[in-house]
Parts: sequence; structure tokens; C-alpha cells
Amino acid sequence: MKVELCPQCGSGKVSRTNPLADTVKCDGCRWAGKERELMTTEVAQDSMAVALAVAQNFLIALTQESAIPIGRAMFKAGLVQSGTDSVVIGRLVRSAVTAACRATLEEVDHIQEEMVHGTSDTRSS
Repeated sequence: MKVELCPQCGSGKVSRTNPLADTVKCDGCRWAGKERELMTTEVAQDSMAVALAVAQNFLIALTQESAIPIGRAMFKAGLVQSGTDSVVIGRLVRSAVTAACRATLEEVDHIQEEMVHGTSDTRSS
């Protein structure tokens, strides 16, 4: 299966704005250009390869959309102070985004398992 990725942000959220003119745009970063500018990669159609591609695209999108709000939340919560080294802030934000991505993907797995086995979520919240 061929996967098309935005050349600017790497997102798989690209769509054709004008199929006749070969124009595409990225819904992740708002990049727009010609179809030939897209990065393409072949992904085996086994479920693991598709899941990894989706997870990577989700991590990229999550990082782009949430890095600034997470940094602000850390500041408001007192986790970091004004003047904190940007490398430290970057590490903390990356950690928070990675944890959120992992938790979301784990929850997707639990939901899919419930759908397959017909059970309800008995985990404590």
C-alpha cells in the first residue's frame, strides 16, 4: 500500500484540492503544493505495519498541535519557571506528548478488544 506524506511535516493527512491540476494540501500543517512534491512510502498491508504508520502520524500531529499548550500548562502548574532552560522544557514537553500518544494508542487497543470480545471496560479510571 502506498502512503503519501506531507514533505513539510511528515503527516499522512494530505488531500487533493484539485485532482485535475494535481494540487494537494496537508491538513496537519496547511502546506499546499503539487502531488509530485509529496513523500511516498510503501507500507506492507499487514496490520502491524499499518498500525506503526498510523501511530507515527498520530505522534507527529499530536506534537505539532499540543507542544505549545503543554508548555503553557507546565508553566501554569509550576512545573517549570520563567527562565527554565529550553532544552529542559523541550524534554518535558516531548515526554508529555509521548506519554499522551502511548496512552491514547493503548486505549484504542482496549476499545478494539472490547468491540471484538463484547466486553466492557472494567479497568479503574
